[in-house]
Amino acid sequence: MSIVMPVYGVEKYLDEAVSDALAQTYRRLEVILVDDGSPDSCPEKCDAWAARDGRVRVIHQANGGLSRARNTGMAAAHGDYLYFMDPDDRIEPDLMRACLEAASRYGADLVMFRFDTIAEDGSPMKSSYRHNEYEEPVELTAEQAIRLQVKGDIDSYFWAFLAPRSTYTRQGFSFPEGRKIEDMARICNVIGESTRIVRIPDVLYHYRLRAGSAVHSPSGDLTGDWMQAAQDRREYIIAHYPQLRRFLALQTLNVLGNLNYETMRQSIMFGLRLDPESQQQFRQKVNEFLDDLGDLGEDEGDGLLSGGTPERMSDGTQKGTGDGGDDADDGVPDDARGRFADLLDRVADSLREAKHGARDTAGATRHTVKRTVKHTVRHAVKDTMKDTVVDAREAVRKSLEPRVEAVETPEGAEACQGGSDAVASGESAPDLDGRAGVREALDRLREVFDGLADGPGGRKVFRSRRRSRKTVDAEAARIVTDAEDDRR
Repeated sequence: MSIVMPVYGVEKYLDEAVSDALAQTYRRLEVILVDDGSPDSCPEKCDAWAARDGRVRVIHQANGGLSRARNTGMAAAHGDYLYFMDPDDRIEPDLMRACLEAASRYGADLVMFRFDTIAEDGSPMKSSYRHNEYEEPVELTAEQAIRLQVKGDIDSYFWAFLAPRSTYTRQGFSFPEGRKIEDMARICNVIGESTRIVRIPDVLYHYRLRAGSAVHSPSGDLTGDWMQAAQDRREYIIAHYPQLRRFLALQTLNVLGNLNYETMRQSIMFGLRLDPESQQQFRQKVNEFLDDLGDLGEDEGDGLLSGGTPERMSDGTQKGTGDGGDDADDGVPDDARGRFADLLDRVADSLREAKHGARDTAGATRHTVKRTVKHTVRHAVKDTMKDTVVDAREAVRKSLEPRVEAVETPEGAEACQGGSDAVASGESAPDLDGRAGVREALDRLREVFDGLADGPGGRKVFRSRRRSRKTVDAEAARIVTDAEDDRR
């Protein structure tokens, strides 16, 4: 038994994966770790495992992607059976033994099993895969299994099955390098070379969903890779199972026909993007599928697209049946082809409008938040200023009250008159208690103002209304920036 494990950027999960592989109850195995130029501590971890367990072999190579690493490991494998495991996932201890026992019991040369999903921390996650929708062992021929794979009832993950190494070597099998959707491109090559397939209901694999994985990393090329993978699958099926040509065309005619629904949902969550070039490739691909429909019979076409009987034309014939003389070679009327192209254009326009609408909504929301924060800060500072000035005026009034009362007495009036006469005659004015009291009150007022220097806006708030507004705007902008940083 050979377990091939490509390794890149998974230092957090590698030890668990290798430990699971070596903990198999079936002991006669080798674990081939292909270090694909990993920039973290994975190379050292791989060498440590090789020194610890003689069943581990390590190959270090320059980074070339998942497919190249798998091809390297496959070329170095010696086991009768070949299994591909991802280095950030987990497996059950009896995966190998359960598959070998099922192969022996049912005379199968391809054993498939069920799987579940786990989070980055290893906790279970809820998922819904059509691949797992069976409860008892299921035996299939290669053609039956290909039909289920094209319909999405069998997933394209290479870690979801076990096959003899000879299934790969006798057809010169290799994964397509330089692309991310390599499993879908080659899954039918393995199924199609098998003689009997069995699906066992055991949950033996734990698929870890994380944002940094190859499929979940946002890329403008991802959709194009999907289209190329679907084309590779189509070419293999037509070359080796030509009787499935029209069946394949009907399935892939659906916009989502080439995508596993659960995988697509997860990819959208992690940033799947559609680019114009991929849309154009898809439009061309649809034309190929329409050509493949050819002389579609009612027994084969009934219900595959719409779930009902084929729609009838005004002359009583069925769409896609080939009835109608010269139209039999083309298979689809020109008006149907045009309507489908229009539908694709409307879908593309809707995607663009949704994208622009989301951008405009985000901009409007950001402007509203900024304006609200400015308004709130301005009024808060204004209210604080108003309250402070009122308090200062009240303090001055209270300080001056006893001085005013003193001036209003006969003695005070006489003193004030004496001071006035002195000033008129050029003499020094006496230091009146009333004047000293006013000076003391003003000093207190200055202390109140100076105490605001450490607050929002400081003394600038009180110098001019124009500067006050600038200070408030600057403070509001700072608060908005801090809020945006917190949101990120």
